[in-house]
Amino acid sequence: MQAARITMPSVPCTSKAFQYSNAVSTDVAATFARAREQLAAQAALQAPAPRPPRQRPALMPVRRVRAGTAGHLTQPLF
Repeated sequence: MQAARITMPSVPCTSKAFQYSNAVSTDVAATFARAREQLAAQAALQAPAPRPPRQRPALMPVRRVRAGTAGHLTQPLF
């Protein structure tokens, strides 16, 4: 089994002498659109399933107390 060979470009891409050889067939906008679609599909697969709506308890009825009859509220509990 042979080890993989590391290949380096002969001209760095930051050099002014660098020219992309297949620029006509490369559409950068289509490449980025395809990448965005792939990322959205991955995010949709990894998104958690939506939770069912939570059922809330019924509201307690409001108990109205007449003025002067709330003495039982100030007594100790025990």
